[in-house]
Amino acid sequence: MSRRGGARNMKHADAEQRSAARKRQRQQSYAREKQVRKTNPPATRADIGIPYPEKIVVPPDRLADAERIKYLEHESLTGRLMGDPLPGRSALDKSRSGT
Repeated sequence: MSRRGGARNMKHADAEQRSAARKRQRQQSYAREKQVRKTNPPATRADIGIPYPEKIVVPPDRLADAERIKYLEHESLTGRLMGDPLPGRSALDKSRSGT
């Protein structure tokens, strides 16, 4: 057996040891993180003192308007595809009607 082959095997053994050491470090890191999470659970809004948002109430006239708009049609297929405003809803239409 030549010395070269022995050196090559030593390098391989060193690589395996380094790999095993990295694996142990990762496992220890995960274990520490798990322990920290157990002892310090994440805070909730109530714990911090941030109030929950109040329930949003939409006026009935706005709901009726939204329902009506849902069934309006675009003037062209291009308008629908490109996201043009519905008839009477553009800034130009509103300024012309005085609203």
